[in-house]
Amino acid sequence: MTCDGYTDYATTTPIRKLADFRGKKIRVFGSKIELETLRRVGATGVPMPLAEVIPAIQQRTIDGNKAAMPVFVPFGYQKIAKYVLRAGQSIICIAKLVSKAWYTRLPGELRQALDEAAAQADREMLPWSIAFNDRLYGIWTRTGGVLTELAPDEQAELRRRLSTVSEAVLKDQPKVLAVYKAMVEAAERTRGK
Repeated sequence: MTCDGYTDYATTTPIRKLADFRGKKIRVFGSKIELETLRRVGATGVPMPLAEVIPAIQQRTIDGNKAAMPVFVPFGYQKIAKYVLRAGQSIICIAKLVSKAWYTRLPGELRQALDEAAAQADREMLPWSIAFNDRLYGIWTRTGGVLTELAPDEQAELRRRLSTVSEAVLKDQPKVLAVYKAMVEAAERTRGK
């Protein structure tokens, strides 16, 4: 799994406190969890393909985009939605998967080599991702973008409001909720390692 960016919000007007979310329409991924996240801060999540976001911001159909700096910088968002809230709410991770049937048919030495290569990539990816995002934040501000952050009490309130989103959305999907809880438990076990 690689975590390529922190979840941030690029908007046309600054978000410096939770109340600044109120009434905003922000593009999100098309999932119930994303929609509920925005609802809990008083905004409306608007699912749409990434290719439609820039025209939608320019036409004032939406007020911004929930994504990450690897989207905002290359697409030049600082020209249309120059305020980025560093929300510290989550990271965007992409799973790299292989077929279990394929993997188990590999000879033992190939499985071991694959496991070792994956572990090495894991160790190298986190520092690389952090440095990459730091460079993107620097480019953002050098090219006219503005970074904002919530005050510590507002950040704590954001975390409190969002801490139960996944469980609330998944409550009627017991199998998915069980997988989510297993992931949370694994994260807790490995936190700080």
